[in-house]
Amino acid sequence: MRLTKFIATNLQGAAFNLKFGLVNVLCGGNFAGKTSVLKAIRLNLTGSLPLPIGTRPGSIYKMAGDSEHAGIMSFRLETDGNRVIESCYTKHEDGTCSV
Repeated sequence: MRLTKFIATNLQGAAFNLKFGLVNVLCGGNFAGKTSVLKAIRLNLTGSLPLPIGTRPGSIYKMAGDSEHAGIMSFRLETDGNRVIESCYTKHEDGTCSV
């Protein structure tokens, strides 16, 4: 299985629409979102942020939307076998995040 497309909305207040080739490189300056994209792909595929990324409480909460407002963060991954994996997380004002 090869990832062909990744769409993220409201990921730390930003949106991504990436198409993947056979070889891919994420590049950009500091705080450009490279690690956030990788975390989002990992979260979408596994449903969690395993160690060491998920060691701090609220790590998924911090990814959803901007730092000051509640919101909905969603992901869509597509593969070369026409498989689609979608997930959606809602950030609540009380500091929790639900699927």
